Amino acid sequence: MPWGERILMDLRAEFVSAYLEGVNSMSALCREYGISRKTGYKWVERYRTGQSLCDQSRRPKHSPCKTPAETEKLIIRTRQEHPAWGAAKLLKVLQNQGIHDLPSTSTVGNILRRNHLISPRVSAIHRPYKRFERAHPNELWQMDFKGDFLMENHQRCYPLTVLDDCSRCSLGVHALPNQRWAEVRSVLVSLFETYGLPDTFLSDNGPPWGNGQSRGMTEFEVWMMQLDILPIHGRALHPQTQGKEERFHRTMKEELLSVTTIKDLADAQRQFDAFVTMYNTVRPHHALKLDVPCKHYTVSKRRLPNTLSDPMYDDKFVVCRVRMNGSTRYNGKEYYVGSPLADHTIAVEELPDDCLRFCFYNFEIAKFDLIDNCFISRKIFRL
Repeated sequence: MPWGERILMDLRAEFVSAYLEGVNSMSALCREYGISRKTGYKWVERYRTGQSLCDQSRRPKHSPCKTPAETEKLIIRTRQEHPAWGAAKLLKVLQNQGIHDLPSTSTVGNILRRNHLISPRVSAIHRPYKRFERAHPNELWQMDFKGDFLMENHQRCYPLTVLDDCSRCSLGVHALPNQRWAEVRSVLVSLFETYGLPDTFLSDNGPPWGNGQSRGMTEFEVWMMQLDILPIHGRALHPQTQGKEERFHRTMKEELLSVTTIKDLADAQRQFDAFVTMYNTVRPHHALKLDVPCKHYTVSKRRLPNTLSDPMYDDKFVVCRVRMNGSTRYNGKEYYVGSPLADHTIAVEELPDDCLRFCFYNFEIAKFDLIDNCFISRKIFRL
């Protein structure tokens, strides 16, 4: 018996003895020991009937609504198979498996806590918060590299992930040996052939998607505009812009990378494919009201063309060709628009506010202030 409990038992025995010996009245003794008269009479009654003076469990003798042992074992086993899933996800998965008479979400949570399978710290980390989202599938795709890691063959893997913003459907996790544009382009061609084209593509501001603070276009941006896809970038040092990708990466780390070993790129791709299938078809998603992403995704009706068409510009534009050094000439002056645009035609328009607007296909790519003699914008907008 713990020390504190022994002291408490001694005090109770001392109180009962004093009362039975008539040392003082019940009221006086209760004031002395700092308890109520009801508690005092309870201790005396227990002593007289031969009961222990220890605190008794308040658990009812009969619990008709208690979760059956087999159901509790099933909940624990499912949690052990998916240690990062909370009570709501576990309950939804079991319901989807056709299991009936399951307890409430709060009861599942209590079962996890009672079996030391969940902690308040972890619960706080996984508390969801509201993010923006597009209304329809393929309106916006998000793309990013998950942090690279060392495989058992002592080579590094660079997982490239692509996510549909509306449905949260993972369109693929690709095990790449590096982050070069050639590797990324090959993956995107495969995705476009499978799922069609999105309206907008969100990526971070670094290579190979963007140039950060440097000048001009990237090959990725040029290709996107040729396919009539708006390329946009998250703000530097602001990962919340790609919050769904960040959350997907955390899930991937918790449910795959931290609990398995990966031998090589081929093994990585096998495990990534299995994870994507589970994520899209089995794992419930809170933002989808515990539905699975695949039920909310449909492929795009916009298909990848076999060949790229030349741009068509309105008569209000002056058409200029970009030189191999990335510059174009307009009204006797050179303007640098980016070497990936080399040998392409762009359109230039003079605006009433003493600015030049540079366009490529259906997009504005830059603005130049003729008064201050400098570019005032290099952000891409759809016309």
